[in-house]
Amino acid sequence: MKVEIRQNVIDALVKLRDKDARRVINEALNTSVRILRKETVQNFKRGVTKYGKKINMKTAGLVRVGRGARKQLIKKVHIMGLPLARIFEKGTDERETQVRRKLYTSSYTDSRGERHRYTIGRGKGRRTGRITPVYFFRDARNEKEEEIYRTFNRQLLVAFRKLWKAGKIQRK
Repeated sequence: MKVEIRQNVIDALVKLRDKDARRVINEALNTSVRILRKETVQNFKRGVTKYGKKINMKTAGLVRVGRGARKQLIKKVHIMGLPLARIFEKGTDERETQVRRKLYTSSYTDSRGERHRYTIGRGKGRRTGRITPVYFFRDARNEKEEEIYRTFNRQLLVAFRKLWKAGKIQRK
C-alpha cells in the first residue's frame, strides 16, 4: 500500500532539516497506522470461523509496525506477531495426524550418509480439519485505505503549519 503525497507537501519536506522532516513523517505515519490497527482489531474480534465460533483470543500485539526504513516514507504493518492470527488470516490446508500412539522412533542412514528418523506407531491417524481464512487484516486494509491516505496528508499539513508558526520552515 503506497501513499501518494501532494507536491506542496514534498516542497515543504525539502525545506525542513532532516531531523524535523523525519519527526513530521513519523507522526503522520503513526496516526495513519493507528487507524489500520483499530480496524484490524475490530475485524478480528468480529471474526467467525466456518462453524460459527468466534475467535476468542487476546489482541495485544496483533498488529505490529516495522521500524526499518525510517528515513523513507515506508512503514511495514503486519500481523505476524501472533502465530494464531496468521493462521486465521490465511487459513490452512487439510490437516491430519500421522500416528495415534507412538511405539518407538527409529533412525537409519541413507546412501549419502544422512541420518533420517521415522516413527513406528499403532493405530491410524485422523483428519483434524481445515481452518478457512477469515481475512480480517486484508478487509481492514481495503476498507480504510482512502481514510489512511487522507489522514496521512492532513497530518503532514497540520505538522507543517505548526513548524511554519514556530519559524522552522523558511521561504527561499
